[in-house]
Amino acid sequence: MLDSSCSKDQIRVIVADDSEIVRSIISAMIENGLSAECSSARGLDEALKIASDTPVDLVLLDYQMPGMDGLNGLKRIMATDARHVALLSGAMPSEVVEEAIALGASGFLPKTLPPRDMLGAVNAMCLGERFPAQHFLDRMM
Repeated sequence: MLDSSCSKDQIRVIVADDSEIVRSIISAMIENGLSAECSSARGLDEALKIASDTPVDLVLLDYQMPGMDGLNGLKRIMATDARHVALLSGAMPSEVVEEAIALGASGFLPKTLPPRDMLGAVNAMCLGERFPAQHFLDRMM
């Protein structure tokens, strides 16, 4: 199990994706691998409600789910009290990743990341780090 020192209490994550199977798999992986508590959201509005009602360490947002409207959804969820927000997608142009990070996102997680890397990235982002790290972004360019 990885270090789960995101906060004094249990790590709280929202996994927001319009695919039930993606939400279920990523949530189970995070709950089991980091002893975290995950909430699921089918779209941006549901994620916004959860983030407004509950203190959250990290929100993982599917870039192409209902309500996102490009990076406008990212801006809206970042206006909540969520400590960190990252985008989640099967693929995303590097310029969108750069823009999201410039807006204050904690990073971008490809849905194809191996489980151990996904857990490491989630933990790192909860601790305030960016993912991918700049050296990884440089290699993507």
